[in-house]
Amino acid sequence: MLSHKAAAWSVSLLAVCAWACTCVSEAQAADNYALVIDAPRDAKVGQASQAVLRVTPKGKYKMNTRYPTALVLTPPAGVDLPKTKLKGEDVKISEQEARIEVRFTATDAGPKVFAGELKFSVCTAQACDIKKEKVSWTTTAK
Repeated sequence: MLSHKAAAWSVSLLAVCAWACTCVSEAQAADNYALVIDAPRDAKVGQASQAVLRVTPKGKYKMNTRYPTALVLTPPAGVDLPKTKLKGEDVKISEQEARIEVRFTATDAGPKVFAGELKFSVCTAQACDIKKEKVSWTTTAK
C-alpha cells in the first residue's frame, strides 16, 4: 500500500507522463535566443489542432518588435492549413518573446511533417541580429 505522499507523487507523475505523450516539444538554441516548438504528437482527423512556436531572447538580447517576424510553412499532404504565411497580427511579440500559433486540421491519417522558415530579429542596445531558421515538426493524425 502506498503512503499518502507516495500516492500523490504517483498521480503527479502520471499527469506529467500523460502530457508528455500528447505534446512534442522541439528546441533549437543559439547564443542569443532559444526557439521552442510545442506541437501535438497526435491529432484526430477532422479535429482542429495547434502548434505553437516561441522565440525567447537570451542574456542582453531582446526581440526586435519592429522587425517583420514571419513564419512561412509548406503544408504536408492531408492537412488543411488556413494560412501558410503567418505575420503581422498572427505574431504575438514583445521584447521578451515572439509567439506564433499554427492552427491546422488533418484531413487523413498518417504522419504529417510540417516544414517552414521562421524569420525574426533579436537585438542588444548596440546591434541587431536578423535570423532565418528552418523549422519542422511531425504530428501523426489518427
